[in-house]
Amino acid sequence: MKNSFSPKDISWKEIQKYIHEDIYQDFFKQIKPEIFKMALDEKDRPKVIQAILKVLKEKDPQNATEDFAKKVADRMRELTRMVLENKYICSEE
Repeated sequence: MKNSFSPKDISWKEIQKYIHEDIYQDFFKQIKPEIFKMALDEKDRPKVIQAILKVLKEKDPQNATEDFAKKVADRMRELTRMVLENKYICSEE
């Protein structure tokens, strides 16, 4: 069976479960939920990185670099994928 879930199927509550265990948890709490959903789509990556940079410039200027923003974007993508995978696994049980 093919995974039929998409980013629109992810709730902020589900994302928050994973954020609380992540090394970037304090930063992630400042990111809008829709940015997490955008993190899955490669075409939205530039928008995601810009959103991350905006928050970094306001909240953590020392880390407001494109390289750091890319690392955060990658982590956001991983977290969002984990939410989708967990949702898919639970739906098969």
